Parts: sequence; structure tokens; C-alpha cells
Amino acid sequence: MKSVWAHFRRVASPHRPFCRKLFSQVLAFMWKSERVRIQAAREAAVRVAATPIVVSAPARPLSPMEARIDGLKYLSARYRIDLMAAEIRAEYANA
Repeated sequence: MKSVWAHFRRVASPHRPFCRKLFSQVLAFMWKSERVRIQAAREAAVRVAATPIVVSAPARPLSPMEARIDGLKYLSARYRIDLMAAEIRAEYANA
């Protein structure tokens, strides 16, 4: 009912006295629009329930080198991540 009153106040001019006919029209409009919204939500829920769930293969664990390189993406933009990644790769290439 709060939304009906809010919509009624938007539709009716503020200086006009209360009009039952206009209020009944607003109430009917809001009732129908709410029914349409609920029906659309139900149809969307049915579509989502009918959608098959795709299960991906579990990701392989990262190697220590990959984990260190992956952690570089969380650094701020002022760091040269490409140079740091090259240094990490060089460390593991020499080991």
C-alpha cells in the first residue's frame, strides 16, 4: 500500500482534494503491474531451474613459480610487473 500511496501522490496534483476514482485507478494499475512482475519472476526462476549446470574440471594447483607470478597482479600500477615476472622466471630457470 505504501507504493500505491506514493504513486498516487505522484499522479495527483498536490493541491487537489482526494479523489476516490483516481485512487482506485492507481490501485488497480499497481495491482496489475505487481502481478505482471511476480509472473515474470516466476518464469525467470523456471528458466534458471531448467538451465543445466556446467561443472568444470577442478583447476590444477599452481607451481610455486606460477603462484609468485600470479601474486604480482595484486600490486599497484606503479610497479613494473612484467620485469618482476621475468626475474621470477629467471630464478626458476637457473635453479
